[in-house]
Amino acid sequence: MSKESDTVLHGVTRPKPDLEPESEPKRLKPEPESESGSEYSYDDDSDNEADALYLKTSRNLSCE
Repeated sequence: MSKESDTVLHGVTRPKPDLEPESEPKRLKPEPESESGSEYSYDDDSDNEADALYLKTSRNLSCE
């Protein structure tokens, strides 16, 4: 059970977006559109699955 928690925490707290701020702004531009309901398109448009998973997790946590 510790391994599962450790894996989840490692994936969620992953500072990758902070380490690559130059690559992120291009993907963050569509973010204002996500407010109008294009959130899922934003995830699908992401080439990095880890970033998409992070966004999904963030939305799930903010909804609860």
